[in-house]
Amino acid sequence: MPSPGRAGGAARPPFRADHVGSLLRPAELQQARARAARGEIDRAALRAVEDQSIRGAIALQESVGLQSITDGEFRRDWWHIDFLRGFDGVETSTQSFGVKFEGADEQPPLMKVTGKIRRTTPSMLEHFTFLKSVTTRTAKFCLPSPVMLHARGDRPTLQATYPDLGEFWADLTRVTSPSPSTPAAGTSRVPGWRAAATTRSPRPCSHD
Repeated sequence: MPSPGRAGGAARPPFRADHVGSLLRPAELQQARARAARGEIDRAALRAVEDQSIRGAIALQESVGLQSITDGEFRRDWWHIDFLRGFDGVETSTQSFGVKFEGADEQPPLMKVTGKIRRTTPSMLEHFTFLKSVTTRTAKFCLPSPVMLHARGDRPTLQATYPDLGEFWADLTRVTSPSPSTPAAGTSRVPGWRAAATTRSPRPCSHD
């Protein structure tokens, strides 16, 4: 009997073995990111290390037989914030969200909705494009659930920008709906969302 996720010999999601996608960063990537933060190397030099690290992560996933392949989220500062702050109207502040990660010097910044939420440029599309170019298997790109912006954003600025919360949800739904500027758009597969803000919400993950 064909294994789950296979039809006619071709691998199709959902797969029997899968993973979220966040992988531990290799030491050389951690060092390069630290040097970039100090201004010791430029963005191009950091990207070269990211590319090499991502290729290594892809080779590892493929070598163990995984069919859905991620970039390990190696280019992100924060798994959830990077995508959301790619929208117009969303900014980050050095002010802490109030959740402290033990054993880490860096803490997540606070997202603030300072203007009407719009998508005028692609958000992280180049990350996904590179991933697709270096694997022949299903490229998987995990996106944060849109509700993360509401659950982990600054409420005073949100309420000041959107006195009508219904307008906020309408705009957020619009910018996070599939279109040519979303990472998985233009492919034969359907994008989805990962990591909802509460344990009561579903946790689907996206494949390209």
